[in-house]
Amino acid sequence: MGRHSAFWVVLVIVLTACSAGSGEGKPANSAPGGKLSLINMSLYRSDSAKAQPELILVQSDPDKLAAAGKWIRSGESRALPPAESISKIYGLQFQYPTKTSTESVDYILLTDRSKQLLSEAG
Repeated sequence: MGRHSAFWVVLVIVLTACSAGSGEGKPANSAPGGKLSLINMSLYRSDSAKAQPELILVQSDPDKLAAAGKWIRSGESRALPPAESISKIYGLQFQYPTKTSTESVDYILLTDRSKQLLSEAG
């Protein structure tokens, strides 16, 4: 599976998980007011000798960024699942340019066999 396909698969999973929320948590609307310019997607791997997390995708396509920005404004944070049920841990960094620098908002996406969860990391 190509990197762009992997981005869409993960984005669709995240969108589906957030739209089927149980109403727990607070809206994930803490994104800065600027326009989303870049998404860095990283994956924590337990079977790699490389530094963790490993950057697996950098997304800058305007259409994909618009869809991700819309999703993040409508999503919810959720409680973390038990550690033993976590299958994969992804890091998502949304970057918003300002006049003098770039603001970043980081999210952690946890997946298991039954559902996908999104939790704001900072």
